[in-house]
Amino acid sequence: MLHAPGDGVPSPCGLGLGDRLRPLFGFGGEVRRQGVLITIGTIGICYPFAVVLVERWRAENTYRHGRQLRFIGTGWGIFGLWIKWLVLSIITLGIYTFWVYPRLKQWKVEKTVYA
Repeated sequence: MLHAPGDGVPSPCGLGLGDRLRPLFGFGGEVRRQGVLITIGTIGICYPFAVVLVERWRAENTYRHGRQLRFIGTGWGIFGLWIKWLVLSIITLGIYTFWVYPRLKQWKVEKTVYA
């Protein structure tokens, strides 16, 4: 028997409607604009701080299992990693950039907790 999403029957993979991440208030256009301006205005040096700004907004406006998320990362916490990634990307002529995105994503997930 097939069930419609949200009918109270859990899905086989355990991802019912209540389990989905649901951001509130759209996509945070103003926060993202601020992040882009910070990054462009500093020629990418302050990108880690822009990432923290956007991730903090995203976590504060996301609920999982009815609980709000909180982002505990700081700009200084990722700044050293960002400089290392930037230098390695320059030395390897951009090849290292393939490893930057997954590591940045991993850092974001590690720094996101339940409030």
